[in-house]
Amino acid sequence: MRPPVIVAAESASQTVFFGAGPHPDGVLVTGYGCDDACTYYQIETALYGPTGVRLWHMPDAPGDGLRYGSDVALDSQGRVLVAGAVTEKGALRGYVFARPVGSESPLPLFDRWFPASAPSEALGVLVDTYDRIFPVGYITANGSIQARLEWIHG
Repeated sequence: MRPPVIVAAESASQTVFFGAGPHPDGVLVTGYGCDDACTYYQIETALYGPTGVRLWHMPDAPGDGLRYGSDVALDSQGRVLVAGAVTEKGALRGYVFARPVGSESPLPLFDRWFPASAPSEALGVLVDTYDRIFPVGYITANGSIQARLEWIHG
């Protein structure tokens, strides 16, 4: 049995990984990083090689309130898709975005609220063989939590 590989995000005082997915060069991860008091959060997305060395990393811009990535997927175009949530106007909102693995651009290729309004979280993401993107999670409507699945054209 091989010993475990231990990795840690290096970009923030405190970090958590919630989602991981395969990549030809290792493992893609997402979660959050925050300052010492966890006042400012940012979504962390990174690629780690088989030995635990970080090969690529791109956090989003820090913001007030909780923001995190909960799941990652890689499509055939080399884009990492991240499902997560961002606090906006005091409410947690589902958020899905894509960026090319290896890019140093802080701006995503695309981003999308999940759904367009109402408190929600995007908790998982799947990409099919046609690069169609399927985020899943929930929305809170009229005080009731309802499961949600969307289809985003790749």
